[in-house]
Amino acid sequence: MCGMMVGWYRRLLLVTLVLLPVLPGCAGVSDFPPAKLTDVESEYADSLALTYASAASVPMDVDKAIRHNIDQALSGASNSSNMVRALQEAHVVLSSLARTLREPTPYTMDSLVETNESAAAVFEDAYTSCIDLILRETTGVWGSDALRDLFGAGDPDTSMAAKARILACVGSEGDKVKTAVSRGLGALRAKEEEIKSGRAQEPEDSLDCFIATAVYGTGSAVEIDVLRRFRDEILLKSAAGRDYVDFYYAASPPVAEYIAEREWLRTLVRELVVDPIVDVVGVARPLWAAR
Repeated sequence: MCGMMVGWYRRLLLVTLVLLPVLPGCAGVSDFPPAKLTDVESEYADSLALTYASAASVPMDVDKAIRHNIDQALSGASNSSNMVRALQEAHVVLSSLARTLREPTPYTMDSLVETNESAAAVFEDAYTSCIDLILRETTGVWGSDALRDLFGAGDPDTSMAAKARILACVGSEGDKVKTAVSRGLGALRAKEEEIKSGRAQEPEDSLDCFIATAVYGTGSAVEIDVLRRFRDEILLKSAAGRDYVDFYYAASPPVAEYIAEREWLRTLVRELVVDPIVDVVGVARPLWAAR
């Protein structure tokens, strides 16, 4: 049984070594592209920032429309349709932006999903309670100014109280939207800085797995540590392994850069090639350590 296991491990190592020339070798950090977002990351970040900026303008527009129409609606000079329409339009816009927030993120920005989902939920629910409140507060008010003129009916304090409730509701909903926007943009900017800082602050004397770094989006992924150990414990201890590493130093950077800028290719290479290689290398490691 022991002999069979050793033979199996050796076959796994052979498969790994056959595949390694196209993927997980390592190259010097000084040759890696400057610390910056990839094109995919930049496009996503710009789109997300625009989405949040669009949402940020909604509360101002809503507040303006409500304040312009509320006195006439509560006095009975007009109905509440203009206020309700403004809130419905805001709800439609925010619901559309919520769908945008739920679009897939680049692999390196997966941590934004929770913040985006939280903001999307706020957007989808925004102002619905205010629509119901306006309809309740203005029901029966239409035409009451004429009755007030005829019979002296009506209580100005009641209208003021209704106005205060409506403005409070609209203001509260607007604050929720603005808070969600602030948190979302804050998380986005923090993630951008984290990505760029992580790529810029790799130790100058370290060796990074270029293609693996490209597909995982960071040089500090656990999977890359597995590949580094394989390099240090196996490849660099033989002449053939050192020749391979030298070859990879020269060949890897342009391939890694090409992969890094294409999210679909990063995902494909990571899931179909690099992850299986990491699994094989990790499973076979006890065999190296025993040598």
